[in-house]
Amino acid sequence: MTKVTRLSFDKGTGLESRRLHLREISEESATPLDSVGADLRAARLRLGEELDSIAKKLRIRRDHVDAIEEGHTNRLPGKTYAIGFVRSYAEYLGLDANDCVRRFKAEIQGRTDIPDLTFPEVTQDTKVAQGSWIIIVFLAIVGVIGAYYLATSAGNLKAPTTPDVPERLANATPPAPAPVPVVQPKPTTEALVLEAALAGGKIIRPDAPAEGASTTAVPPPAIALPEPQEMSGRVYGQSNRTSRITIVAREDAELRVSGADGRALIARRLRKGDSYRVPSADGVVLSVADGGQFDLRLDDTYIGLAGAPGIAVEGMVLSPDTLAARLGSGQE
Repeated sequence: MTKVTRLSFDKGTGLESRRLHLREISEESATPLDSVGADLRAARLRLGEELDSIAKKLRIRRDHVDAIEEGHTNRLPGKTYAIGFVRSYAEYLGLDANDCVRRFKAEIQGRTDIPDLTFPEVTQDTKVAQGSWIIIVFLAIVGVIGAYYLATSAGNLKAPTTPDVPERLANATPPAPAPVPVVQPKPTTEALVLEAALAGGKIIRPDAPAEGASTTAVPPPAIALPEPQEMSGRVYGQSNRTSRITIVAREDAELRVSGADGRALIARRLRKGDSYRVPSADGVVLSVADGGQFDLRLDDTYIGLAGAPGIAVEGMVLSPDTLAARLGSGQE
């Protein structure tokens, strides 16, 4: 049976009369006086704190605080939580928290009455709540309605079929397309002069009589040559010491010069002002995409352009005799 003792204090000490449970201070308590719980209870009583107040301030259940003080560790949720409760309780009362925790661990070491913190195993519930069935049915209905409207709208978006061609039109023979006249571009005088000079022949006037009739061969007319390009860049083919023909780039362009065996002697992009000394050999030919991009020189004498501007040059023979004949044809 629990005994209750009334303690009286003199007025003016700041402490009013209060009732204490004898089990909190009685020597008949089951908690040893040198235990951590006893020290915590003694410190609480010195501060005049109630268990309810301590539980609210530390946010620990009152029965857990009481279990710590009484040493009833089997009423605590687990060792980890119990140690945390002791630490928080000791810090609040102003005691050495680390020492209290160390002593508390020693007290509960080897004891089996404190349950270990375990979590229930999560098992998969195969039952579906009644509300879930309603949601599933609703979603199924929405899906069916959506599929129906999608199918009907897809049918409306189909391209209209083309009506069959009437039989009278299907058997009709389409008219033959009208012939397109081919207009041959009239060659310029400069192109005719360059072509004749490169081939070593003469120009026949466009209004000359038909084949077999008497024709008069006329020398190509003199045309004004563009200003020569200054050789201000890099010189290629310097090892060709007997070279008489020099090719000068008037602008950045690709140059290809091949030998009689078809092997490229030079195939590279020259910059404006670069030059190439052609070797003195038979069968050397020139190929460029635009004849107007290169100058030709024979023995340092300016001959003119390699070809008509904007017209490709393929397999032009680079021989001193051909260029000399071109120089003597009247081009200046």
